[in-house]
Amino acid sequence: MRSLTVAVVVESVLLVVLAVIWVMRGDAAAAPGTGPARAGTTDAAAAAARSADLSGGDATAMRAQEDTRRRIEAVALGASASILLRGRLVAPAGDSIPNNLSIELWRDGEWRSASVANGQYAAAGLAPGIWEITPRAKDFVAKREALLLGATATHLHDLVLERAQTVAVYLRTTDGLPLLDALKNKLGPSSFAVAAFERPLEHDLPAMTEGQVSGVGCARWSSARERGKALPEVGPQAAPDGTLILDREPPVHAALFFRHLVIAQQPIQAGQDSLTFSVDPASIVARCGTVRARLIDATTGQPVTSGARFDVHSAEQADGGKPEIGAEGRVLVTGVPPGTTLISIMAGDRGAPTNCEVVIPAGGTLDLGDVALHAVVTWKGRMTDMAGAGVSGSVQWTDLAMRRARGTSSDRRSTMADGDGEFTIQSGPGRFLVEATPVDGRRGHAIVDVGTGTNPPFELRVGPVTQIRVIASGDPLRGYALELLDERGELVAVRRIQARWRETNFDVPPGRYQLEVWDDADTLLEKRAIEVGAQALRVELPR
Repeated sequence: MRSLTVAVVVESVLLVVLAVIWVMRGDAAAAPGTGPARAGTTDAAAAAARSADLSGGDATAMRAQEDTRRRIEAVALGASASILLRGRLVAPAGDSIPNNLSIELWRDGEWRSASVANGQYAAAGLAPGIWEITPRAKDFVAKREALLLGATATHLHDLVLERAQTVAVYLRTTDGLPLLDALKNKLGPSSFAVAAFERPLEHDLPAMTEGQVSGVGCARWSSARERGKALPEVGPQAAPDGTLILDREPPVHAALFFRHLVIAQQPIQAGQDSLTFSVDPASIVARCGTVRARLIDATTGQPVTSGARFDVHSAEQADGGKPEIGAEGRVLVTGVPPGTTLISIMAGDRGAPTNCEVVIPAGGTLDLGDVALHAVVTWKGRMTDMAGAGVSGSVQWTDLAMRRARGTSSDRRSTMADGDGEFTIQSGPGRFLVEATPVDGRRGHAIVDVGTGTNPPFELRVGPVTQIRVIASGDPLRGYALELLDERGELVAVRRIQARWRETNFDVPPGRYQLEVWDDADTLLEKRAIEVGAQALRVELPR
């Protein structure tokens, strides 16, 4: 019986694949659905349209092919309750379909891609509902459309591609010199980007982990700069610093960003092919921040002046230099780009390494105070299922006592549990959030107190989880930091919602939790009780 079931499933999948292959065939005399664009076509309307399309050729043979295709679709729908979306790709007059075209589909947290071949596209296995479909190719508009897919087996919708207006962007000093060349000994080009919006921005974006703004607004930025490569001298033939590809018709408003900060804005009008931002380099440098700390030996309390490293990752992009540890163990790092960054403290032979994500204030100073370097402590654990059997998977840990930006937790350190579920962690002493991630989708976490002596092994149990989906509406450029606590008030997981991604997920075991919502200024906005059962939950922000 089991073999028969497997055979039926395999046959069903094969039929779906055959249906898609048939659609994408290049030797068909005429592609079905090549009339006017239509979405959610009913069977009757589709049959009428196909009949009209068939009238100019061998109707008998083509109708036989059509009958075969419809039988395949009916079997596929019955086997998988899925939908096939397909259609033509229509290029502008005089253009061809770009080779680098990709098509994305998005529905209620689910992302899919379509196959593209021979001037057509197809996406199989879609569920009924409203899907957003977006074609993406350089120099073409990334136009998002909403399609309502009903319960019919096949939906037809042609995608009409549009050439995008492109604008060459020049970044210059107030003296007319290349801005990025003037800053090259202080800041790397990856900290800068240009975006466009329907109206001028009234505030900066949320502090971003990424070095460069991307994926926001109504345009795409393509930088022409490579690190260490200077532009030609300023003049009539000067090369632009990049190109802005507009995904909507002007007027729009271009914004120059230094990390997440808005430095300057300018309007773009229809037909405009270039713009220039003129900025004083000193105003950029003034927006950088400073990090200070004092390294001490955790056992003796004495300053550590050698054998350790203190790395601010975003500062490395500027000149690649490492800050020196001075007298009394003091470290001072200047010229750090603002926003979220990772700090790594390597204690060498003195002790355990430490990583933490922090927010560098624009034009301000982040003082970490005394940072104690501990001797290495080895502690062991075992990842198990609910019955106590060992489970293999990834293990991550976070030092909860270390300074961290709200909404960040991972020390960016991990290890693997072996086939028996056993793993070893080396760190300093402290209180740790330990997270387990097997490959089968189960999850687990534990709060572990680690002392300086011998620590008994602990069990990290994994089990089924339920998804909490958090979606931010309202201001599309507002950021949130989310912290999920259990009934005891212990940290379970953290997430951030930034300008580019407006939703996130928590996958946690059933139970009672509290969701804390913080804004980008580290202000607590709300505490929300959440009871998690077997069914997925949806949380909307703001309340």
